Amino acid sequence: MAKDKRATVETDMFVTPEPKHETKPQEKDEITAQGVGLRLSEWAELDTIAADLGMTPHALRVYAVRYFLAQYKAGKIKTAAKTTKTLPGM
Repeated sequence: MAKDKRATVETDMFVTPEPKHETKPQEKDEITAQGVGLRLSEWAELDTIAADLGMTPHALRVYAVRYFLAQYKAGKIKTAAKTTKTLPGM
């Protein structure tokens, strides 16, 4: 008798299996580029400051954002309170 050579398909092949070992959180915090919309005069001012400091404009922008994040986390930057208006009859 000939052996059956047809392929078999498991019914749960599209289910994500549970990991067999403990997964570690991602150790590396990847860098990603995202755009920021500023006025032309603001870009020019950043370029001037970068030149004054002997940095590339990109390095200054990275520094500025990271500095802001550190200051905000330290509680040194307070943002304006958000106000909402209630429409009459609501």
